[in-house]
This record gives sequence, structure tokens and C-alpha cells, in this order.
Amino acid sequence: MSSQFSVVLDACVLVPFTLRDVLLTAAEGQFYRPLWTSEILNEFERTLVRIAGCTSDQIVHLHEHMNAAFPEALVTGHETLIPTMTNDPKDRHVLAAAVHSGAEVIVTENLRHFPRSAMDIHRVVATPADTFLCDLLDLDPERFVAMLVTLARERRGGEVEMLLARVSPIAPEFTRLAAFHLDLPLPDQKT
Repeated sequence: MSSQFSVVLDACVLVPFTLRDVLLTAAEGQFYRPLWTSEILNEFERTLVRIAGCTSDQIVHLHEHMNAAFPEALVTGHETLIPTMTNDPKDRHVLAAAVHSGAEVIVTENLRHFPRSAMDIHRVVATPADTFLCDLLDLDPERFVAMLVTLARERRGGEVEMLLARVSPIAPEFTRLAAFHLDLPLPDQKT
């Protein structure tokens, strides 16, 4: 996958801090090009406030960082497609953004909101983060593992084991594969 491989990231995969860190670091490494909409970012921000207790200043800082790192990630112009989508009404904007931008994949944990009957017609696949990260790892294991080690060193105090332990509850198969490539024991799950 090159940076031209576009993927819509649903709000639910942006909320968990370590998962977001791994996904966005992979995008920085040009494994794929991330996309989102203002609706996705609004939902993401509301959820961070509600479940993580983030302050307005923290949200603004995070939003600014994401926009600076990925200035072309924001999808606009998809709004007219929303009424034509047949998936769950709450996530029609996500599928409309994928269709409008030409993205082939939506990374989401809400698979029930994206039934195949609604997706196949648009040639878009909804996949959970665990599967998506496994696919990225399989593309270039050496480079992806090096990226994880660098991420751990820069943001997690140097312990890739801790990074994997934190992402394991959401992406257990990815964690298993990454640990294998790093020649590490499977980490204990930590929240």
C-alpha cells in the first residue's frame, strides 16, 4: 500500500489513544493515506470529552496536530451522497466520505453499521482495526516493526512491549503478529 491507498478512519478507531497513535504513525510512514470528515472528528471529540474527560484545550491541540500532520485528510463535498447510502443512518456520512474520496476501506469497530449489502455496491470494505493493522504489518513487516519500535521509543518510554500491551485488547491478532516479528512474548493485556 502506498500513501495513495486511501482509508477512512471512523471515530471509534480514533478514540483509543494507543490505537490512534499506531494508526496515525503508520499513515505518517506512508503505509496508507488517512481520511476523515468533520462529522467523524466531531464524534471523536465528543467521545474523548465524554469517556476520557479531555478538556477543550486538549481537544484543540489534538485536532491541530492531526490537521497539521495530515492536511489533506479532511473529506468535504460528500454531503450530497449521504441520503443515497443504505447503511446504518448514523454512519451514512462515513460511507459517503469513502465513496466520494475513492477510499476502498473504512476502518471501524462498528461493522454492523456497514453491512455488505450497502458496501459491495460501492466497492468499499469495512474492516476492524485489528485486521487492518495485520494487513499493514504483512505488507512490509520489517519496516512496520521498526516503526513500532520508534513509536515506542518516542512516545511510550522505549518499551515496545508496553505499546503492544495497550493495543492488545483492541487488536489482539495484530499484537500477536507484531510480537512474533519482534521476537517478544505475547504481552499481557493492559487498558
